[in-house]
Amino acid sequence: MYFKYSGIDWIGRIPNEWRSFRIKDVAHLSPGFSSKAPSLTELCTVVPMEAVSEKGQMDTSTVEEYDLISNGLPNFEIGDAIFAKITPCMENGKGAYVKALPTRYAFGSTEFHVLRPGFRVNGKFLYYYTYNSFFRDYAEVDMTGAAGQKRVSSRFLNYSRIYLPLIGEQKQIVEYLDSKIDMLHVLQENLSNQISALEQYRKSLIHECVTGKRRIIEEDMRVVQQY
Repeated sequence: MYFKYSGIDWIGRIPNEWRSFRIKDVAHLSPGFSSKAPSLTELCTVVPMEAVSEKGQMDTSTVEEYDLISNGLPNFEIGDAIFAKITPCMENGKGAYVKALPTRYAFGSTEFHVLRPGFRVNGKFLYYYTYNSFFRDYAEVDMTGAAGQKRVSSRFLNYSRIYLPLIGEQKQIVEYLDSKIDMLHVLQENLSNQISALEQYRKSLIHECVTGKRRIIEEDMRVVQQY
């Protein structure tokens, strides 16, 4: 495989056959309804910022009638990617690929950018691209606004460069990442459980020793001194 320099420091080298685009060339930012607008009584999913994790997970359990949903919330649908634009949510990785919804349409926080992929880009690949910590570091430099209220602008997202292989290779990359990331999540959960168990043991050990429930003998001291 041959590589070329992308011309962008945070991306570095890319495969020769990957093509250069602006995100606006391959995805629609802040899209409208793809079909007929919902009726006033149609149920829609509501996704506030706190319903989206920093691992791409999204709680879609809240549904409301369309006429009860606040005006001005960005809408999204299955297949879209959402990207938190406000600090510190953006830097922390809040965002998601919308794999499934219990309703036809969903509405999220006003602090989300919504990207609807076109035919050149896989929606989940687009999510992973914007989830990439190097991309977010790049976006952080370009944020505007007062401290504590800085945001990634629509212009930045629209005009950011994205390099893409063909759709088939994008799907392969996505499948590989789903498998590897799932494995990492399992390992992380196991480690978290072990850390929690060790913390409980630490607390119990201190209590038992300082209240005389555990008596320290010479053998205990010899074992400790080995470490």
